Amino acid sequence: MGKNKVQMIEEAIVFGKTPPQSTDIEEAVLGACMIEPRAVNTVSRIINPDMMYKPAHQHIFNAILTLYRQSDPIDILTVTERLRLDGKLEEVGGSYYVTDLSTKVASGAHVQYHALIIFQKYLQRQLISSSTKAIQDAYDDKKDVLELVDGQLGIYTDIISKIESLKVPSTKDIADKIYEDILSKKKTESIESGVEWIDRELYGLGKGHLIVVAARPGMGKTAFALEIVKRVAQQGKGVGFITLEMGAEEILRRLYANVASIDSRNISLNDVDKSQYDQLAKAADTIRNLPLSINSTANNLTEVTGFANSLKVKGQLDLLVVDYLQLMSGKGKEGNREQEISGLSRGLKQLAMSLNIPIIALSQLNRQVEARTDKRPILSDLRESGSIEQDANSVIFLWRPSEYSLSMDEAKVDEFEPSPTYNQFDSFIGAIVAKNRNGKLGKFGMQFFGATQKITNLQASGQFPTTNFQEEDIPF
Repeated sequence: MGKNKVQMIEEAIVFGKTPPQSTDIEEAVLGACMIEPRAVNTVSRIINPDMMYKPAHQHIFNAILTLYRQSDPIDILTVTERLRLDGKLEEVGGSYYVTDLSTKVASGAHVQYHALIIFQKYLQRQLISSSTKAIQDAYDDKKDVLELVDGQLGIYTDIISKIESLKVPSTKDIADKIYEDILSKKKTESIESGVEWIDRELYGLGKGHLIVVAARPGMGKTAFALEIVKRVAQQGKGVGFITLEMGAEEILRRLYANVASIDSRNISLNDVDKSQYDQLAKAADTIRNLPLSINSTANNLTEVTGFANSLKVKGQLDLLVVDYLQLMSGKGKEGNREQEISGLSRGLKQLAMSLNIPIIALSQLNRQVEARTDKRPILSDLRESGSIEQDANSVIFLWRPSEYSLSMDEAKVDEFEPSPTYNQFDSFIGAIVAKNRNGKLGKFGMQFFGATQKITNLQASGQFPTTNFQEEDIPF
């Protein structure tokens, strides 16, 4: 049979070698489908006609699938007739060639294994073809190198998705796993956040989950995220932190202030008192040993995905944090900003699922919260996209009533667990779980100390400290 144009180009360019293929295996699969029609169901879940190397085999498999979809009998005669109706019979070698295929295999016993070989050869050809084109394009100075990289990443992502599609477990396998997990009292797959009410009410940071932490500016989003990052990393879990609002150095200076309990202004000015050198040294030892990777350049979904994949391959990614969603760039120039944000939130959710990790995405709220009498955030306040709410497994709002000059009664802080006393009200920060697919909603009280970037009372059990807990009195 003649080769198509793409195959001829591949053979001519790639070191003079024939692309990976196994035509004898293809013949065996086609023969099995005609002598044992049930094999079509197995094969069609793994490969499609384009994955066959020989054009003749592509046409024959397409004829078999057409009969299968129409619930028509599948045998040598019906496949031959289908090819005749499609005008492809002579092109594949006539009825003799179709009949000869049935002699290539005795049964369909190994058809799944054979189909997987065809799939593997197809993926190898795809890699060769895309890599060859990438090499050619890379020599062209008129090509935008970032677009080339983006294009290649898209091709590799598509190949990975094809591989992942084969790993989809059956309903029986999932049902058996759930049953065994329940009997063994196995905990749901998640990572402990170190924040008691998250670990209790959200069952931790679920693998494959998108957790959105949203607030107006200045409410402590980054400080809250860093508290979780620090606590997860201290467990030896790999954390990736994408910062789009600050540089990596500024994030680490904030972490120094948090761990050392030193005013962040002094950390920023490199003006730390000698009496604090010891705690600074201890903080340095802690921070330099954290399995934490900070990226301040990945500002679109492609770059975020590349960063996450590179860490995952190295075994250095258990949690990804994005600070923050609205600073990311969407794909292309078409559509409005709401559609861009929708694509970004959906992309982060898919990334969380494909890498089987939790992703915490910080998000801004729109200004309409400022115009209301009740300043507590609600889901409709999520800025620029309702799809954020749809894609997220959990949505947590952060809210500081003191920023709006509200009194304790106006703020209704008694609804939070625990609620602050009068002396603690200025540093009070409320966490409102507005969406939780896995459990209850709730309101949880914490304390935020801006100078040291600390968020305390993360246990949400018992009461706030009874002493007047001022920022400068934080114990080292």
